[in-house]
Amino acid sequence: MLQLSDAGVRFGQRWIFRNLTLKIDDLTCIALLGPNGRGKTTLLRAIAGLQTLFEGKRSGPSKIGYVPQLTGTLNRPGFSGDPNS
Repeated sequence: MLQLSDAGVRFGQRWIFRNLTLKIDDLTCIALLGPNGRGKTTLLRAIAGLQTLFEGKRSGPSKIGYVPQLTGTLNRPGFSGDPNS
């Protein structure tokens, strides 16, 4: 199980999220959906232990599966983005 308790991350004076409590049971797969610029990547990085919390705490395994978004994937040689090609 992985848990965030009263977690918060801020950059400068801007809070990305605050007072967040979240529990993810073992063998659970999650997805975060929402508009751009709302803190989804920051939250995933905090869950993975890659982002330092400004407040609160993270408890759970030191290693979890996390696949970061790569930019420019569609521009790489040999990758068309078409699943039928």
